[in-house]
Amino acid sequence: MKTRAQLRKILDDIEATIPEAKERHTDEAELLVEIRSMVQFAVQSASDEDRDWMISQVGTLLTAHGIPVTLWSTH
Repeated sequence: MKTRAQLRKILDDIEATIPEAKERHTDEAELLVEIRSMVQFAVQSASDEDRDWMISQVGTLLTAHGIPVTLWSTH
């Protein structure tokens, strides 16, 4: 499992990638596949203790970029 600092780095990387991914993918479905993959990696990288924190951070990040939070599952 990753440390909180490592998890923040993953979130920073996702945030930096979203605008680039939006430019790369004119098809929204393709965009969501790429973002879903990054988000699932982020959540799976969190320990049990950090999982709720990571889910909250991801939700905030996706909402800020106008991406539906429901595009991924924590299961």
